[in-house]
Amino acid sequence: MITVIVSGMHSTRGRHFRHARAAASFHALQANLGTADGSGLYRERYPVEAGDNAYSYEWPFSQVHIAIADLANQPGVTSHRSDKDLASATRAQEHYWNASGGTTGLPGYAS
Repeated sequence: MITVIVSGMHSTRGRHFRHARAAASFHALQANLGTADGSGLYRERYPVEAGDNAYSYEWPFSQVHIAIADLANQPGVTSHRSDKDLASATRAQEHYWNASGGTTGLPGYAS
C-alpha cells in the first residue's frame, strides 16, 4: 500500500493536483492579503484593522516570494501567470531595500 501511494505521488495526475492546490492557495493569498495599489506587496493580516501597517514586514513577504518562485518553477507545469507573478514579486522585494542601512549603517533589506 505505501508503495502505491509513494509511486502515485510522482504521477502526472498527482503533480497536477498538487500544483492546482498550490495555485488555489496562492489565489486565496492574493484575494485576502494582496494589495491593489500596484506595489506587488501584501498586507500582514486579514481582515485589515485600524492601525495595521500598510504592508507586511520583509520576512513574511520573502516567504511569499519564495512560494511564487516554487509555483513558477514546478516541473512539467508551464504557467505564464506564475512567471508574471514571480517578476512582480521580484520587483516588489526591492521596496524593502534600505541602501543607507538604517541603524546598522550597512545596506540591506529592512525587516
